[in-house]
Amino acid sequence: MTHTGSTAGYRAFLGRYPDQGLSVAMLCNASNAPTGGNGTAVARVYLGDAVEESVANQAVSVGSVGPVDRLTGLYADPVTGSTMSVEARDDGSLTIDGRPMVRTGVLEFAPTVGPRRYDFDESLNHFEVEDWQYTQQRYERVRLWSPSAAELEAFAGTYHSDEAETTYHVYVEDGALVVWQRPDDARALEPMYDDAFGMGGGRVVRFRRDASGQVAELSLSLGRVYDMRFERLGS
Repeated sequence: MTHTGSTAGYRAFLGRYPDQGLSVAMLCNASNAPTGGNGTAVARVYLGDAVEESVANQAVSVGSVGPVDRLTGLYADPVTGSTMSVEARDDGSLTIDGRPMVRTGVLEFAPTVGPRRYDFDESLNHFEVEDWQYTQQRYERVRLWSPSAAELEAFAGTYHSDEAETTYHVYVEDGALVVWQRPDDARALEPMYDDAFGMGGGRVVRFRRDASGQVAELSLSLGRVYDMRFERLGS
């Protein structure tokens, strides 16, 4: 069993191999230290091939299908709405947002360059990003979405924020959802996942529903602004 961690420029690793009576703990004061790989290498000095056997046995417990195949899909940050795509390569390795990954634990992966780590939960439904900047940033599995014209019409309306002193008009045009604001800025929205759209420039628009399932708010995330709410007028 292995796990890595990080915060504020520090990294850590803990590996336990109970069948062999060995534990390895590593604390590093450098955010780019590959603790997962180094910690496993230390264990390999003492245990040799038993390290690989231990990891393989843990992987089997996740499910009969290889974990890498079961991790693929689209994931979204519930705070910002931003997404990451997880894909499997022909050689059995993993990419996250197109970046090749190496395995540093049973369900832990790291890019070939850089200190960031991706730690998947055993449920295979979410992962956390470990980085000195993004400790415990969480991404949850979502489904790709291709809304029908009728589904798009449910979002049409006028949305206003007193805080931003801004009003958005949302309507359907040529089969696409469009957001318009003064003086004359119209932007087509690209469906991402349920009730969420890309607005270009890294902006994410999510529509919030009330207890009855009716669309009640528009949520905008861009840059360092997360989940700014616009109330639907006349709702």
